[in-house]
Amino acid sequence: GGSGAMPPKQKPPPTVGGCSVGAEVPMETSTSSWARGLPSPQDVDMSDPTAMLRCRQCAEYQKLCQELRLRENTAVLGKLAPPSAKDDDGQCSKASNTSRRSSIAEVMSMCPNDRPHDYDFTSLYLGDKQLRPLAAALAVDRQLVCLRLPGVGMFDNGMVAVCTILKRSPQMEVLDVSGNRFSTLGARACVGLAEASLKLREVVAKDTALDADFAFKRGLPTTVTAARLALEAILAPRKAAAAAAGVAEDDRGAGAGTTAKAA
Repeated sequence: GGSGAMPPKQKPPPTVGGCSVGAEVPMETSTSSWARGLPSPQDVDMSDPTAMLRCRQCAEYQKLCQELRLRENTAVLGKLAPPSAKDDDGQCSKASNTSRRSSIAEVMSMCPNDRPHDYDFTSLYLGDKQLRPLAAALAVDRQLVCLRLPGVGMFDNGMVAVCTILKRSPQMEVLDVSGNRFSTLGARACVGLAEASLKLREVVAKDTALDADFAFKRGLPTTVTAARLALEAILAPRKAAAAAAGVAEDDRGAGAGTTAKAA
């Protein structure tokens, strides 16, 4: 009869490199992460927008690690962990003594939260597989401004995943991919990111396929050179405009100071 009808299948979220991205992460799912080493719920100030953001990012990262059957990276969780709430005396609430929580706390202590939309994973070896869930977690932050991934073991697959997923970051201005070993596919993906992210004005790519000297010494194919030139053509006007805007702002500030002094 009609009672035995099967419900319609829901359309799955889009995937990049085998991981689903863009699906909304319910806040209640983030509570499962606390048992795996993050600060406990009572240690997190949920009235703090940054803490809320970090909770959603951790939930997204852990969800995709589970989908891809990857072991969660403790250092990544430390970078993304929400700031702990403070007691009335200004001290952070006490955490449990598990070794995992201690290692995450160590990373958190090295990551000041004064610029919550800048992310720095310098020399933290991740590899292509970890970059997929990490990029999806970072894309939760729609205000992401700067991402630094130098020397993280990123090859073509990782670069493609990062650049594809971060097209959903409209405020992104700076990307550092120095010291990684991607080639034509990764370089082209970076061009695609620059075309989609209109505020992106700087790609730091020292010692990579997008570095002219590196490409010449390694004898990389002309397809890499073409991607580098295309990227430079996109970013050069933006960088010049940003520099001009900075000079104009400095001039306005100097003028205001002179006016105040004259008064």
